[in-house]
Amino acid sequence: MGVAVKRLPPQFSWMSPKLEVRDTGKYGKGVFVRAGQRVRKDEMLFVMGGEVIPASSEVGDHGVQISETMVLATPNGMPPTEADFLNHSCAPNAGFRGQIMVVAMSMPTGGAQVTFDYAMCLHPIDGAARYEMPCACGAKGCRGVITEDDWKRPDLQRRYDGYFQWFLQEKIERQRRHSRTRKEGPR
Repeated sequence: MGVAVKRLPPQFSWMSPKLEVRDTGKYGKGVFVRAGQRVRKDEMLFVMGGEVIPASSEVGDHGVQISETMVLATPNGMPPTEADFLNHSCAPNAGFRGQIMVVAMSMPTGGAQVTFDYAMCLHPIDGAARYEMPCACGAKGCRGVITEDDWKRPDLQRRYDGYFQWFLQEKIERQRRHSRTRKEGPR
C-alpha cells in the first residue's frame, strides 16, 4: 500500500527567511527585514520566479522585466508571490544580480522595508504604452515620476552600477565602451 503524499502548492519564488511581508501603513503591503535580523551587503534576498511572457503583455505590478522583450510574472490565476510585494523607492536598499536574484545593496536591519528602484528593470517595450508612475516613496531626492527611461540617467547608472537587471547592465556597459572608443578615437 502506498503512502499518501501531501502536495504542496507550486512555489514560484524564494524569499530569505530573514524577511516578511506585512502592511506598510502607507500603500498596501511591502517586504520588511524581520525584527532582530541583519542583512549583509550583497546577501541574496529573493529568487524571483514565474512564467516568462512577452513584455507587451499586461502584468500590472506582478512581474519584472527581464529583457527588452520578456517579463517574468506570477502566472495568471495564481495568488501573488512574496516578490510581488517588493516596492519601489528612489533610495533603494536592494538591487538585481542577473535576471532573477534580488540582493541587498546596503545592510538593512530589522524593521527596514526592502525596496528596489524600478529604474533597475524598466525599459521601453515595443507595442506597449509608455510606462510612467507617480512616485510617493518619500525618499530624499525622490524623482516624483518613475519612467521606463530612468535607467538612462547617468546619476542612476553610477549609483546602481552592478545592480541593474542583466539586460540593462549589459546595455549600459556597451554604451560606456562605445563612449570610451569615441573619445579615444581611431587607433
